[in-house]
Amino acid sequence: MGFFAARRRDERGAVVPMVAIMMTVLLGVTAFAVDIGHQRVERRDVQAVADMIALDASRQLDGRTQAVIKATSTWRAGIAQSVARNSNLAPLPTVTVQQQQEVARATVAGSPMVVEVVMGVLDESGAFTTTPYPEVPTAVKVTVKSSVDYVFAPGGGTVSRSAVAMSESQACFKIGSYAAGF
Repeated sequence: MGFFAARRRDERGAVVPMVAIMMTVLLGVTAFAVDIGHQRVERRDVQAVADMIALDASRQLDGRTQAVIKATSTWRAGIAQSVARNSNLAPLPTVTVQQQQEVARATVAGSPMVVEVVMGVLDESGAFTTTPYPEVPTAVKVTVKSSVDYVFAPGGGTVSRSAVAMSESQACFKIGSYAAGF
């Protein structure tokens, strides 16, 4: 009996180092999961913003050339309004839009969000290409970039998502009343 009692007493402290190691591993994995989850949520939000801005910007493509579209104040104002309306920042932020030759770049005051809008065309395969300046664009590509601060790990990362929207001309003609429409 003394042999078994002595053996049991020697193994009692073996659980403490094992629990300490497992707790360290579990806390590390949990912290990693929280940081990755935070980045995934930001990617989803940025994709939703890119989708909405692309739809808003494609509505401004109405058969005019890039030069005519960019010369009007409604192009930059429309992008600024769309960014302010669709970003998840409250109250509505101040948005500045700078127009370069090909890219309209919008920055949101007080936020790391940057929105780039490019006009172009979609080919039959669905690939987006920019159009030369005097041609008529039929699609818009919007890229939204933002930064993510990690909760547990030091530093942060960046998130970038793109969306493409196409503008198609459609005509509708109706004769008659609601009950007898042709």
